[in-house]
Amino acid sequence: MRLIVVSGVFVFLLMGAMHVLSSQQGEDAVALPLEVGIRVPVEILRDGEMPAIQEVIVSP
Repeated sequence: MRLIVVSGVFVFLLMGAMHVLSSQQGEDAVALPLEVGIRVPVEILRDGEMPAIQEVIVSP
C-alpha cells in the first residue's frame, strides 16, 4: 500500500515539474500539481483503492 502512494507522489511531482518547465506560468503552474500531488495520495490512503491514481494520470 505504501509503495502505491509513494509511486503516485513521485509521478505527480514529475508531472508537476514537467508542467512548470513547459509552461512557466508562475504560481498557477506550481500550485495545481502540488495540490493534486498532496491531496490524491491522502484520498487513496483513506479509501484504500488504486483507481484514483489512474484516473488522475489519464485525465489531462
